Amino acid sequence: MLGGLPWPDEDVASFARREWVKSDYVAVTHLKPITSPWTVELRLIRRIDARCLATLTTTFPPDQPEQAPPDLV
Repeated sequence: MLGGLPWPDEDVASFARREWVKSDYVAVTHLKPITSPWTVELRLIRRIDARCLATLTTTFPPDQPEQAPPDLV
């Protein structure tokens, strides 16, 4: 899904609870391309209680987006 704002943790967990694939955790990302370098944020949310367990953030040049994923892994 592509949206303009990051989803609140509770909304992410609520959406994941509706899906037919049951999982304990949800990973959600948000890209912030307003200024250079761009920023991408990854949050790990526990589905059962919508608690954010971890947040990782990295930056990368807009013309080299392949640099971001290794930092998040």
